[in-house]
Amino acid sequence: MSPVAMPPPRNLRSKFFLWTSAAALTIVFAGFARSYYLHGLFGRPPLPLLLHLHGAVMSSWFALLAVQSILVARGYPRLHRTLGWIGVGLAAIIVSLGLFVAIHAAVRDLPDPKLGSIFFLGADIAMVLLFGGIFAAAVAVRRRSETHKRLVLLATLCILPTAIGRLPGMGAVVPVILGTAAVAMVCAGADAWRHRRLHAVFAWGVPLVVGTLYLAFEAAQSQAWTNLATHLLSSSRNKSWSCTGP
Repeated sequence: MSPVAMPPPRNLRSKFFLWTSAAALTIVFAGFARSYYLHGLFGRPPLPLLLHLHGAVMSSWFALLAVQSILVARGYPRLHRTLGWIGVGLAAIIVSLGLFVAIHAAVRDLPDPKLGSIFFLGADIAMVLLFGGIFAAAVAVRRRSETHKRLVLLATLCILPTAIGRLPGMGAVVPVILGTAAVAMVCAGADAWRHRRLHAVFAWGVPLVVGTLYLAFEAAQSQAWTNLATHLLSSSRNKSWSCTGP
């Protein structure tokens, strides 16, 4: 008689999203500890208001993700749904403010197109827009709980590379891509182990997130992107982008 695969313990299955949200929050704190959360302890200069606002919004997203996971694990679906609409507002701010911050940084660094803000602009735009699209899909299928929560996690993976890239030893492009792929595959693999099958959201979503990040970085290394971005941003140099502070 062939052995029967035993299902994972119920407490492991029910706390999967709680653990993943806690892991995401830990990665964000570790990645931005020196440059944001604990920057004063490392002798960094004060941050401009725009970056404080951006950091607060992004931190709120990961904190809300953890709170929502706790509410589901503890059995408070009504409060979870109510707070979900706060998440919708936060997601809209993340997309709009994320684009603004990325473009503002690139415009600030002109006319030198070799600076990092020009290089990372394309990846930032691609991942923020992908985040917005996947989260919009999660909202659209919110009544299908199993699909909804995986789409929210997948959307969160889209904005995690910025934190992964600031972890020790992860400053280059290849480690960021590999680190993002590793986190995504661990999430998909753990979820598949729980249910003895790979959910469709992760089956197409993990390749989409990692592939988009890879292609965005590849495009950003091209001279064509540097020339195009520099040309487009130069026309905005005298507009509001350059009037929001250093």
